[in-house]
Amino acid sequence: MQHIKVAIAGAGAISEFHLKGWQAQQDVSLVAICDPDREKAQARATAFGIGAVFTDVAEMLAATGPDAIDIITPVGTHAPLVRMAADRGVHVMCQKPMTPTVAEAEALIADVGDRVRFMVHENYRFRPHYAEIARRVQGGEIGRLRHARLTVRSSSLFDYPGKVPFLLGRQPYLAQFKRLLVFEVLIHHLDALRSILGEIEVLSARLDRINPELQGEDVALVTLKTADGALIQMDANISALGYPPLPTDRLELLGDADTLIYDR
Repeated sequence: MQHIKVAIAGAGAISEFHLKGWQAQQDVSLVAICDPDREKAQARATAFGIGAVFTDVAEMLAATGPDAIDIITPVGTHAPLVRMAADRGVHVMCQKPMTPTVAEAEALIADVGDRVRFMVHENYRFRPHYAEIARRVQGGEIGRLRHARLTVRSSSLFDYPGKVPFLLGRQPYLAQFKRLLVFEVLIHHLDALRSILGEIEVLSARLDRINPELQGEDVALVTLKTADGALIQMDANISALGYPPLPTDRLELLGDADTLIYDR
């Protein structure tokens, strides 16, 4: 296997998980990390043994010549950083969501083309329980899917008086997102469903907000349809008092041969 030199853009809260993941791989070297806040970048560099720290991504790419870059920055910065890397022949893994809008994502994909390997960091489909569900469904255990329901619950964005909601404590900027639950959280679940069931069509979406301090939605009811016509209902609320701070999922897959249920 070729040894891969990886540079990191972004030293925020989520970078810890990316860095642990890279550190666990064989034949990977973390050569540099960049963040506008040099102290944050230096703290991550010290914790993970990264030798070079930068505050400018272009300077980092020029100085270290990495094979790949992991972009873990706010969504509005993704497209210019991806283009910068692709122009230099550097492969890209980019945090989700790829861009603020679908049109911008399509334009970015067209611009990058086949010049480099361009990956979006969607990890739910690789979680053991979702991978197992995909294996069982694709192995024919439930027959033809006729109906599905995915329920997502947490207190990520709302809590009892005097307590800071989990996600707002970790990522306070989320309170300003005008599109929140679907854009930031359910994008994972939608991708997991695609990995299990194939391409799915959105039929309707109704959004609501429980926490008045948020700009965006924290409740969503989304109806989808598979290519074979099976209906899927996604029922999500991440301002649900009394639930754990991290989302818990319940997925029911009802087929013409059997039913498969995953709960938490």
